[in-house]
Amino acid sequence: MFFSYQSQHDVNIKVVPHSNNPVSVLRVHPHLHKDFEIFLLLTGQALFYVENSIYRLKPGQVVIINSEEEHSFLLNGAETEGIEIRFNPSDLYFHAMRIMDTQHCFVDRPKGMRNLIDIPQKQYDNIIGLVNKIRFYGSNESYGYGALKLTSFVELLVHLNVIFMNSEDTKVSKILHDDLQVILNYINNNLSSDLSLESLANRFFMDKFYLCRMFKKYTGYSLHKYIVLKRIFLSKSLLHKGISVTNACHMSGFNDYSNFVKTFKKVSGLSPLQYVKKYAGKSDEEEYNRTYDLFIESYSAAFGMPDLIVTDISWSPENPVECDNVTFSAVIINIGTGSTPAGVITGVGFCVNGYTETWSDNYALPITPGESVLLTANGGNGGIPAWHAPAGVHEITAFVDDIRRINENSRENNKLSKTLIIRSKQ
Repeated sequence: MFFSYQSQHDVNIKVVPHSNNPVSVLRVHPHLHKDFEIFLLLTGQALFYVENSIYRLKPGQVVIINSEEEHSFLLNGAETEGIEIRFNPSDLYFHAMRIMDTQHCFVDRPKGMRNLIDIPQKQYDNIIGLVNKIRFYGSNESYGYGALKLTSFVELLVHLNVIFMNSEDTKVSKILHDDLQVILNYINNNLSSDLSLESLANRFFMDKFYLCRMFKKYTGYSLHKYIVLKRIFLSKSLLHKGISVTNACHMSGFNDYSNFVKTFKKVSGLSPLQYVKKYAGKSDEEEYNRTYDLFIESYSAAFGMPDLIVTDISWSPENPVECDNVTFSAVIINIGTGSTPAGVITGVGFCVNGYTETWSDNYALPITPGESVLLTANGGNGGIPAWHAPAGVHEITAFVDDIRRINENSRENNKLSKTLIIRSKQ
């Protein structure tokens, strides 16, 4: 279950049911919104991307995001439950009550850093209690509940700030290469500047070929395509704010107007003028985010999508006998035209005679077009990443991306089966 609470003139709570499918995944594409956001994970697993940082959440941890931080997240499995709280930092009560300092943890830190707050166990019940009060008071219209809702919310902000100020710097998952982190920061802060391959290679004292390979390996995008995506997203943001098409073109780093229009339409499905006519003046956040989701989808279609296949299955021991614990591996190749997303797990389920026995779910680097990887089971039924083999003839099937974490061109070619004969013990 995924809860979303949004503070407006009249604070309300919106409850959105999550799928009961045990292998469901909720993925929200990168987006921005005018509100500040608090996300509390209650159960299950979640992966948050904020700017260039990646956070793996455990139950009881909170992610805080301000209105200038681009972010996305992935909730994995039907057992995952979280609460999202959004509020407008410009709401009058912050000024009227002289409590602007409760926004400290959102604004007084580097962009994309220290977003993760680990709630101490002794304070967890208190935090949950405040969240439940906000939900309860927000769903009732009895006298005084609006004030109680607001005071509970302010108390929550105070507690989060105290924990933030007394905690060490956030531990960010080390998925990105250190050199690449610096390069991404530079690109994101200089989109209107010269970001040609030669310019970047000279600035960071790198071989151009090495820079391209490293960038694609760790992000899943070519350097050029990443810059195009960021510039188009910036231009959309500028157009949404009322900036003219010509100025948006130059402010987002496009020096050639005709190329800007052509690229904008290629990845968005609309020309800049059509986009302005359709969305200019609209402040509804969900509508704006929906257009960005469509942009991400059309970008994938324009620049390619992955297509994963299994080309071989192996096992250890190589010649197992009855009662052996057998570990399966599979060779996976991306035959598509786009990379798998960075930070998203490429998993493989290993089935014996039609039943899933073990799986691999610990590989989160991008797989570029033409690249192959060997994935070995690291989990299984009963917590054992191996199959206890009975004698007989068995069909072994490897199913890549079996729980649909990745959008692909086709899923018709994701399986491969082989026959394994287990000899009886003499």
